[in-house]
Amino acid sequence: MTTPSRRPAHRPPEVQPATGVAHLVVQRSGVQPC
Repeated sequence: MTTPSRRPAHRPPEVQPATGVAHLVVQRSGVQPC
């Protein structure tokens, strides 16, 4: 598997999940960000 230099498979996966996790944490806290 050769990963293209333009799109490293080590950054996107870390940036996307971060947003999803943050949203889940906020929902767990019981606070809905508007």
